[in-house]
Amino acid sequence: MEILENKNEKTKLIDIEKVISDKNPKLYRSIPKFVIRYIKKTIHQKDLNKFIQANNDKFGFDFLKETFIAFDVSAEIVNKEKLPENGKYIFVANHPIGSFDGLHLIGMLYEKYGKVKAVVNDVLLNLKNLNDFFVGVNLHGSTPREQVENLSKIFEMGVPVLFFPSGKVSRKENGIITDKEWKKTFISRAIKHKLDIVPIHVEGRLSNKFYRIANLRKKIGIKSNIEMFFLVDEVFKIRGSKLKITIGEAISYKTFDNSKNHYNWAQEVKEHVYKIAKNPNIKFTT
Repeated sequence: MEILENKNEKTKLIDIEKVISDKNPKLYRSIPKFVIRYIKKTIHQKDLNKFIQANNDKFGFDFLKETFIAFDVSAEIVNKEKLPENGKYIFVANHPIGSFDGLHLIGMLYEKYGKVKAVVNDVLLNLKNLNDFFVGVNLHGSTPREQVENLSKIFEMGVPVLFFPSGKVSRKENGIITDKEWKKTFISRAIKHKLDIVPIHVEGRLSNKFYRIANLRKKIGIKSNIEMFFLVDEVFKIRGSKLKITIGEAISYKTFDNSKNHYNWAQEVKEHVYKIAKNPNIKFTT
């Protein structure tokens, strides 16, 4: 979502119309105005702008705490003692919520280590109040060289790095809510930079409406993830809820040998993350 300069109280901090026109001009020109108005209502643009304006002077962890309070979404952390004392690790998790799962993991890691970088969709870099936590990548095309260089730098800084390897929120198939395939980037980076991986499972779900739209869109052959327009509405629906976050045993980067390629190793770690939900103390085996 686009964040604009807050020069006066009437300035729109979030402008979904500009986001669409900037990211996909061809798509924007094909969308009727009444659809744009519907999208603005669905993403609660006015409500979000009101919240951002009220907290415009807060950044980083201070802004994060205000977000948790305003939306009343808390988290129970299981096996918190398994977080390594040294933060020089890659942390990977499933992505069932697409919002507060990421925010609570960022908050957890920041409280533990005093620093954290999350690899996110570059659209989120427009959220200036949280920008210090983010490293952006283009999830819908080739990643510019500058973004690749920025990603490399964070591994050299020795800060905790958070990945959601699916790159998108979980979907529901055959009655099961699960991530799609995991990208191999975190495996490649773990090996290259000699960083161990901490697997994390997040228990949570969105509404049936979200999953129905996603499945219908796929069934009729629409490639664009139009269900993402409803993701902010989902945030408002989970107000007052509690997420369950389970920390698993760290996995040595030396585990990822040549017996499998990086992609297949990524899927192995994904399967392990879901096993953690049932057995928090399970160790990664191949």
